Amino acid sequence: MTLNRVTFSAWRKPVNMRSDKLWSEPRLKNRFGKGRFMALKDILTKAFDGQALTQDQFEKALEKQNAKLFDLNDGEFIAKDKYDRKVNELKDTQKETQEALQKQLDDANKQIKAFNDMDIDGIKQATKDWEEKYNTDTQALKDQMAAREKEYAARDYLGQYQFTSDLAKKAALSEFLAQDFKYDGGKFLGADDYMKQMQETQPGAFVKEQTKQDGPQAASAPTMTEDTEGVNKGGGFNFHFTGVRKTR
Repeated sequence: MTLNRVTFSAWRKPVNMRSDKLWSEPRLKNRFGKGRFMALKDILTKAFDGQALTQDQFEKALEKQNAKLFDLNDGEFIAKDKYDRKVNELKDTQKETQEALQKQLDDANKQIKAFNDMDIDGIKQATKDWEEKYNTDTQALKDQMAAREKEYAARDYLGQYQFTSDLAKKAALSEFLAQDFKYDGGKFLGADDYMKQMQETQPGAFVKEQTKQDGPQAASAPTMTEDTEGVNKGGGFNFHFTGVRKTR
């Protein structure tokens, strides 16, 4: 398995890759999956090679292994699986729409063919009934597609929040859709105020935002620390390399 992207939330100071509990092997296996963790471990082992590196040296070491460093704070990086999932959802939606319209057309042709054996009054009444049915079914299909599009947009909107569990995320989505916010110009009107209120009334459902004073163990992303001892102590990776130094 080849890992061609290495992502960090910040890159400002040298990182103590072995003393921070956030870099422990169980945590990273849980975050990336076992396969990606082993690939990441191999990339970092080769990159440091038992030496202390500056930021530039570290980035060059990653380039030699076709690995890239992204800063997730700019919001430009999109995971491939999320992109592929969205593409597949749109393909499925398009296919369902085409199949539904084709079925309506086939049913209409069958009904028109059956009109040949009917009397004039029967044809008039059947035509009226069919027109009503067609309009009703068409409107129902449009409403269904609009609801599905709105749900996709709601999922994307809630993606900017971190929830404490999948159950909390599903419950938040259900409550969000129940508000029936007006969706205009790609935005849910009033949604920001609602989510702010939800964070205040349901704090247990959201992951708390961390500050610099919270310390490295409380942060949800890697924190950068000075290596004051020169050589790191043993950690979850067991790489036995020194930390990254700031470029002077």
